[in-house]
Amino acid sequence: MTPNKNKVVLLSDFSEVLFHGINGMDTLITIYYGKEVAEAFRRRHQEKNHKLIELFRRKNGETEDAFWLDFLSNGEFPMNLDDIKSIFTENMHRKIHHTFEVYTSIIAYPEKLGGEPIQGYPDIYIASDHIAERVEMFKTDSTYANTFAITKGCFWSCELGCIKQDPEFFPQVLEKIGITPAQAVFIDDIEANVESAERSGIYSILFDNSQQLQQQLEEIGFRFV
Repeated sequence: MTPNKNKVVLLSDFSEVLFHGINGMDTLITIYYGKEVAEAFRRRHQEKNHKLIELFRRKNGETEDAFWLDFLSNGEFPMNLDDIKSIFTENMHRKIHHTFEVYTSIIAYPEKLGGEPIQGYPDIYIASDHIAERVEMFKTDSTYANTFAITKGCFWSCELGCIKQDPEFFPQVLEKIGITPAQAVFIDDIEANVESAERSGIYSILFDNSQQLQQQLEEIGFRFV
Protein backbone atom coordinates (compact mmCIF):
# COMPACT_ATOMS: atom_id res chain seq x y z
CA MET A 1 0.00 0.00 0.00
CA THR A 2 1.33 3.44 -0.90
CA PRO A 3 1.10 6.18 1.74
CA ASN A 4 -1.24 9.14 1.63
CA LYS A 5 0.14 11.49 -1.01
CA ASN A 6 -0.30 14.48 1.29
CA LYS A 7 2.06 13.36 3.99
CA VAL A 8 5.78 13.37 4.63
CA VAL A 9 7.51 10.05 5.30
CA LEU A 10 10.47 9.60 7.66
CA LEU A 11 13.42 7.58 6.34
CA SER A 12 15.58 6.70 9.32
CA ASP A 13 19.03 5.22 9.46
CA PHE A 14 19.34 2.23 11.81
CA SER A 15 22.92 2.01 13.12
CA GLU A 16 24.08 5.02 15.14
CA VAL A 17 20.59 6.58 15.01
CA LEU A 18 18.44 3.89 16.66
CA PHE A 19 21.07 1.32 17.73
CA HIS A 20 24.85 1.18 17.73
CA GLY A 21 26.71 -0.68 14.99
CA ILE A 22 30.40 -1.22 14.33
CA ASN A 23 31.07 2.26 15.66
CA GLY A 24 31.48 1.98 19.40
CA MET A 25 32.82 -1.56 19.37
CA ASP A 26 36.16 -0.11 20.42
CA THR A 27 34.53 0.99 23.70
CA LEU A 28 33.65 -2.60 24.53
CA ILE A 29 37.03 -3.85 23.31
CA THR A 30 38.70 -1.39 25.70
CA ILE A 31 36.74 -2.93 28.57
CA TYR A 32 37.53 -6.52 27.59
CA TYR A 33 41.03 -6.26 26.11
CA GLY A 34 42.47 -2.83 26.96
CA LYS A 35 43.22 0.44 25.20
CA GLU A 36 46.00 -0.83 22.93
CA VAL A 37 43.79 -3.49 21.39
CA ALA A 38 40.98 -0.95 20.99
CA GLU A 39 43.33 1.44 19.19
CA ALA A 40 44.47 -1.38 16.90
CA PHE A 41 40.80 -2.14 16.20
CA ARG A 42 40.17 1.48 15.18
CA ARG A 43 43.14 1.43 12.80
CA ARG A 44 42.08 -1.86 11.28
CA HIS A 45 38.52 -0.60 10.88
CA GLN A 46 39.79 2.30 8.78
CA GLU A 47 41.97 0.00 6.70
CA LYS A 48 39.10 -2.42 6.02
CA ASN A 49 36.35 0.12 5.44
CA HIS A 50 36.31 -0.67 1.69
CA LYS A 51 35.73 -4.34 2.53
CA LEU A 52 32.88 -3.36 4.82
CA ILE A 53 31.26 -1.41 2.00
CA GLU A 54 31.49 -4.49 -0.23
CA LEU A 55 29.80 -6.44 2.54
CA PHE A 56 27.03 -3.85 2.76
CA ARG A 57 26.36 -4.13 -0.99
CA ARG A 58 26.77 -7.94 -0.99
CA LYS A 59 27.12 -8.04 -4.76
CA ASN A 60 29.87 -10.65 -4.78
CA GLY A 61 28.55 -13.06 -2.16
CA GLU A 62 30.61 -11.62 0.69
CA THR A 63 29.86 -13.00 4.16
CA GLU A 64 30.25 -11.52 7.61
CA ASP A 65 32.45 -14.41 8.76
CA ALA A 66 34.85 -13.87 5.85
CA PHE A 67 35.01 -10.15 6.64
CA TRP A 68 35.90 -10.71 10.31
CA LEU A 69 38.41 -13.47 9.53
CA ASP A 70 40.17 -11.10 7.15
CA PHE A 71 39.92 -8.34 9.77
CA LEU A 72 41.67 -10.55 12.34
CA SER A 73 44.23 -11.99 9.92
CA ASN A 74 47.08 -9.61 10.79
CA GLY A 75 47.47 -11.27 14.19
CA GLU A 76 47.13 -8.08 16.27
CA PHE A 77 44.03 -9.20 18.13
CA PRO A 78 43.75 -11.60 21.11
CA MET A 79 40.29 -12.71 19.99
CA ASN A 80 38.79 -15.23 17.60
CA LEU A 81 35.86 -15.06 15.19
CA ASP A 82 33.25 -15.92 17.82
CA ASP A 83 34.67 -13.31 20.20
CA ILE A 84 34.50 -10.41 17.76
CA LYS A 85 31.06 -11.37 16.50
CA SER A 86 29.83 -11.53 20.08
CA ILE A 87 31.17 -8.03 20.77
CA PHE A 88 29.50 -6.81 17.57
CA THR A 89 26.18 -8.27 18.71
CA GLU A 90 26.53 -6.77 22.18
CA ASN A 91 27.23 -3.36 20.71
CA MET A 92 24.25 -3.56 18.36
CA HIS A 93 21.98 -4.28 21.33
CA ARG A 94 22.84 -0.84 22.74
CA LYS A 95 20.15 1.71 21.92
CA ILE A 96 20.92 5.28 20.93
CA HIS A 97 19.44 7.33 23.74
CA HIS A 98 15.83 8.47 23.23
CA THR A 99 15.59 8.32 19.39
CA PHE A 100 12.82 5.71 19.57
CA GLU A 101 10.91 7.97 21.96
CA VAL A 102 11.25 10.92 19.57
CA TYR A 103 9.72 8.87 16.76
CA THR A 104 6.86 7.49 18.87
CA SER A 105 5.89 10.85 20.38
CA ILE A 106 5.06 12.46 17.01
CA ILE A 107 1.39 13.50 16.89
CA ALA A 108 1.38 15.59 13.71
CA TYR A 109 3.52 15.93 10.60
CA PRO A 110 3.79 18.55 7.85
CA GLU A 111 1.56 18.29 4.81
CA LYS A 112 4.65 19.44 2.97
CA LEU A 113 7.99 20.78 4.15
CA GLY A 114 7.29 24.12 5.75
CA GLY A 115 3.55 23.52 5.54
CA GLU A 116 0.92 23.33 8.26
CA PRO A 117 1.04 20.14 10.34
CA ILE A 118 -1.83 17.68 10.10
CA GLN A 119 -2.86 15.32 12.89
CA GLY A 120 -1.57 11.76 12.86
CA TYR A 121 1.50 9.57 12.94
CA PRO A 122 3.84 9.54 9.92
CA ASP A 123 4.99 6.42 8.13
CA ILE A 124 8.53 5.55 9.21
CA TYR A 125 10.87 3.42 7.10
CA ILE A 126 14.37 2.16 7.88
CA ALA A 127 17.01 3.00 5.26
CA SER A 128 20.29 1.41 6.29
CA ASP A 129 23.64 0.13 5.04
CA HIS A 130 23.87 -3.23 6.76
CA ILE A 131 25.09 -6.81 6.61
CA ALA A 132 22.79 -9.59 5.37
CA GLU A 133 23.45 -11.93 8.29
CA ARG A 134 22.69 -9.14 10.76
CA VAL A 135 19.46 -8.22 8.98
CA GLU A 136 18.33 -11.82 9.41
CA MET A 137 19.26 -11.62 13.10
CA PHE A 138 17.20 -8.45 13.56
CA LYS A 139 14.06 -10.26 12.40
CA THR A 140 14.15 -12.77 15.27
CA ASP A 141 15.89 -10.81 18.03
CA SER A 142 13.38 -9.40 20.52
CA THR A 143 15.69 -6.42 21.16
CA TYR A 144 14.44 -4.86 17.94
CA ALA A 145 10.78 -5.88 18.07
CA ASN A 146 9.42 -2.53 19.31
CA THR A 147 11.46 -0.62 16.73
CA PHE A 148 10.19 -2.68 13.81
CA ALA A 149 6.64 -2.48 15.16
CA ILE A 150 6.59 1.29 14.48
CA THR A 151 8.05 1.05 10.97
CA LYS A 152 6.20 0.43 7.70
CA GLY A 153 9.19 -1.28 6.09
CA CYS A 154 12.96 -1.54 5.76
CA PHE A 155 15.39 -0.88 2.93
CA TRP A 156 18.72 -2.61 3.54
CA SER A 157 21.75 -2.07 1.30
CA CYS A 158 22.49 -5.80 1.27
CA GLU A 159 19.07 -6.43 -0.28
CA LEU A 160 19.11 -3.49 -2.71
CA GLY A 161 22.70 -4.17 -3.82
CA CYS A 162 23.75 -0.56 -3.27
CA ILE A 163 24.65 1.70 -0.35
CA LYS A 164 23.20 5.09 0.50
CA GLN A 165 26.09 6.92 -1.13
CA ASP A 166 25.32 5.21 -4.46
CA PRO A 167 23.17 7.41 -6.73
CA GLU A 168 20.59 4.67 -7.29
CA PHE A 169 19.79 4.00 -3.61
CA PHE A 170 17.32 6.76 -2.80
CA PRO A 171 15.48 6.75 -6.16
CA GLN A 172 14.86 3.03 -5.60
CA VAL A 173 13.53 3.65 -2.10
CA LEU A 174 11.22 6.47 -3.20
CA GLU A 175 9.86 4.39 -6.07
CA LYS A 176 9.20 1.37 -3.84
CA ILE A 177 7.33 3.49 -1.28
CA GLY A 178 5.50 5.43 -3.98
CA ILE A 179 6.42 8.97 -2.96
CA THR A 180 8.23 11.97 -4.40
CA PRO A 181 11.46 13.38 -2.92
CA ALA A 182 9.47 16.30 -1.48
CA GLN A 183 7.50 13.86 0.68
CA ALA A 184 10.54 12.39 2.47
CA VAL A 185 12.71 13.42 5.41
CA PHE A 186 15.93 11.43 5.77
CA ILE A 187 17.82 11.09 9.07
CA ASP A 188 21.39 9.79 9.23
CA ASP A 189 24.57 10.29 11.28
CA ILE A 190 26.96 10.22 8.28
CA GLU A 191 27.35 13.45 6.35
CA ALA A 192 28.08 11.72 3.02
CA ASN A 193 24.79 9.80 3.29
CA VAL A 194 22.89 13.01 4.03
CA GLU A 195 24.50 14.66 1.01
CA SER A 196 23.54 11.70 -1.17
CA ALA A 197 19.90 11.96 -0.09
CA GLU A 198 19.92 15.70 -0.70
CA ARG A 199 21.21 15.14 -4.24
CA SER A 200 18.06 13.08 -4.77
CA GLY A 201 15.97 16.05 -3.62
CA ILE A 202 15.22 14.72 -0.12
CA TYR A 203 15.25 17.03 2.89
CA SER A 204 17.80 15.51 5.27
CA ILE A 205 18.90 15.86 8.89
CA LEU A 206 22.43 15.06 10.03
CA PHE A 207 21.83 13.21 13.30
CA ASP A 208 23.86 14.10 16.38
CA ASN A 209 21.51 13.31 19.24
CA SER A 210 17.80 12.88 19.93
CA GLN A 211 17.26 16.38 21.30
CA GLN A 212 18.76 17.96 18.18
CA LEU A 213 16.71 15.62 15.99
CA GLN A 214 13.42 16.59 17.63
CA GLN A 215 14.27 20.27 17.41
CA GLN A 216 14.99 20.06 13.67
CA LEU A 217 11.84 18.05 13.02
CA GLU A 218 9.82 20.68 14.90
CA GLU A 219 11.36 23.39 12.72
CA ILE A 220 9.89 21.78 9.58
CA GLY A 221 6.42 21.20 10.99
CA PHE A 222 6.45 18.01 13.08
CA ARG A 223 4.60 18.20 16.38
CA PHE A 224 5.21 16.10 19.48
CA VAL A 225 3.33 15.01 22.58
